Amino acid sequence: AASRPASSQVLRRLGGGIWRRPLGMPLPAAFALRKKPGRSEYLRATTGHDERLGLCAHRIARQSSGILTSMIAAQGLIELGETVERVEPGDPVTFLGFAELGIPI
Repeated sequence: AASRPASSQVLRRLGGGIWRRPLGMPLPAAFALRKKPGRSEYLRATTGHDERLGLCAHRIARQSSGILTSMIAAQGLIELGETVERVEPGDPVTFLGFAELGIPI
């Protein structure tokens, strides 16, 4: 089935329809990160191949809100749940591809 734009999913939900939670793909992290627990975070990311990890998720280095170039380079988002405090290379993370979110790239 073709992917629908994210805006159509939002409009469908506002009209009483069912929201379909995007399916995340578990991938090993190709980065290390520390974060405060108690809130979820979404990091702009790409996928790539690492000799040791295979297909993996790469965090885009510059994550600030004013960095438009990181959104252009990104292929999706890494979802870090509320309980995550640390990510080490090789740890599984959830990658949400923009196509799965209904955003064409």
